[in-house]
Amino acid sequence: SGCIGEVGLVHIVGADFSWRHADKAVEALCQKCPVPPNAAHSLLLLHNPAAFKFVPAERGCMVFSGHTHGGQIGLLSLGLNATVMCLIG
Repeated sequence: SGCIGEVGLVHIVGADFSWRHADKAVEALCQKCPVPPNAAHSLLLLHNPAAFKFVPAERGCMVFSGHTHGGQIGLLSLGLNATVMCLIG
C-alpha cells in the first residue's frame, strides 16, 4: 500500500544542449537557478547525459537526461530492423 500526501516544493530546472563547454554551461545554470532552501526535491533535466559529470555533488538533485536523436523510435513492427535515424541520417 502507498500513501498520497504533500511532497513539498519541487524545484525543476532544465538545460538545453551545449556542444562545447558543457562544464561552464552546467555551472552557470546551477548558479543562475540555485535550489531554494525550502525545496523538498530538486530535479535537473539535461539534454546530454555526458554533462551529468559537471553537476556539483552539493546540488543534491535527481538528474534525468536523454540524447537519442530519434533512436527511440524503432520500426520493428513494420518488419524493418532500423530506427528512424538509421533511415534518414
